[in-house]
Order: sequence, then structure tokens, then C-alpha cells
Amino acid sequence: MVIGMAARQVTLLACLMVLAGTDPLRAESTHSLIEKGNDAYEKGDYVTAEVQYRKALEKDPDLAEGRYDLGSALYRQGKFDGSVQSLDETLDASPDDEMAAKAYFNRGNALFRQKRYEESIDSYVHALRLDPDDMDAKYNLLYARKRLDEQRRQENSQQSTKDRDQERDESRQQSRKPSGNQEGQPKDLKTPQESQERPASEKENRSRSPEEEKMQEVVKAFPGGK
Repeated sequence: MVIGMAARQVTLLACLMVLAGTDPLRAESTHSLIEKGNDAYEKGDYVTAEVQYRKALEKDPDLAEGRYDLGSALYRQGKFDGSVQSLDETLDASPDDEMAAKAYFNRGNALFRQKRYEESIDSYVHALRLDPDDMDAKYNLLYARKRLDEQRRQENSQQSTKDRDQERDESRQQSRKPSGNQEGQPKDLKTPQESQERPASEKENRSRSPEEEKMQEVVKAFPGGK
């Protein structure tokens, strides 16, 4: 009698699950979904792995392992923004130090791929604080610092070139402005020879004015004066 009542209860529960849209024979645990994702990941099928990890997270959104695995699958697909977000969520889920160190390391790699070197350096530093013996993190940290230096030098060079181009454009625009003394007509541009000082021989052959003689004496009074 007791066995019959238990059987009816199980049958009733199964019916309710079917009505709710859940097939008890096909219901998968979070663990099994993670395992399926891992199997697909090992085979290089990162799209399928992503799908399985997302299914696991639908069942348990706070699962740090699922967030970490999803970040890895997204990274392998080149979805670096999504990878960084998923790894941030992994760290927000308060994982143990081992998983946190790996999450920071992978986060640094995803940021590095986006040429966000300064942020990647910060992630590698955090990874090494949790795992000081991680040689991969040490190597990546040094490499990211090198690339950051190169990036900054390139940006400075580009800015200098941009500034020079801007100054040249402004100079050209200024030279094309009409003169108010000539009824809107542009001034004639001097040739390079006319804009330079006269040759030294010409200066020596002409006589100096009293004012120039006095100025020459003042110049000689300073150290290095010519």
C-alpha cells in the first residue's frame, strides 16, 4: 500500500514537470552541462562549449566555474569584450584564490589582445599576487610593459607629426589672408633669398650708423656675444 502511494506520487510529480515544460528524463544538472562544455572545448568546438556553459549559468547564474569557462570559450572565439566581462563576473562571484589567479591571467590576455596594455598589466599583477610562482604571468607582464612603452612612443610620434601638420596648415592659411592695406589683394610672397639676411660681405662693405655701432658694443658686452 505504501509502495503504491509512493509510485503514484512519483507519477504525479513527473506529470507536473511535463506540464511545466520540463522533461524529467532530459533534465540535466549544472555539472553535466559544464562537463559537456568542457568536452566540446577540449575538441576545439568553442561555439558548442559556449552554449553548454550558458545553459549551466541559466540554472546557476552565480556559478564561478561556469563564468570562468565561458570567458575562456569566448576568448578562443576572439570575443574579447565578452571574455573580459565574463571573467569580471567570475571574480565578482568570489572564487577561491586558484581560480581567481587564473581568471586574472586570462583577463589580462583578453585585454592584451585588444591592445589595452595598461589594463592587462594590472590583471597580470593581480594574478601574480595570488600566485607569485606563475611564470606565464611574469612573462606576459614583462611583454605587456614592453608593448605599452612602444604604444606610447608611437602615440607621441603621431601627435608630434599631427602638431607639425597643423602648424604648417595654419601657416599656409595665415599666408593666404588678404592684406587690409591693398584692398583685399594678397601680399606678394618673398622668395627664400629675399627673406634671408644679406651676405656677410655685404654687411661688412657698408658703413654702420651710430646707432648700429652702439648696439654692437652692447652685444659684445655679453658673454658669447659676436
